Amino acid sequence: MTTSWGCAAPASDFPPTFTVICLRRSEAPGWGRSVKELCSKYGPDQVKAFIRGWLNFSERLVVRTIQRILAVTLTNCGAHDPVEALVPKGIPVTAAIRIDPENGMIEIDLTESRLWPKPK
Repeated sequence: MTTSWGCAAPASDFPPTFTVICLRRSEAPGWGRSVKELCSKYGPDQVKAFIRGWLNFSERLVVRTIQRILAVTLTNCGAHDPVEALVPKGIPVTAAIRIDPENGMIEIDLTESRLWPKPK
């Protein structure tokens, strides 16, 4: 398989444009280029296609990883750093994390985090 730029892509899950951008990254001073420079060189449609492919690829990886985790709900409490004048003991945080491997989802519920008591 080749990309529209004529570079070989691996026979893996990587979208072809992902490999090409990674290879071409070495041409850039420092580590990257601005989006404007990329659009000037490759065209906005190709840059948008790369971004879509990259995000879709990363989403597939995350879903596959979640599907290998045991189903569980975990709850824990803690506190964010104190802000002396407003909340000297910190901001209380309660997080309930539900892992749903069947659907490849993780839900994080912070609704029980309360700075003030619940209204009655």
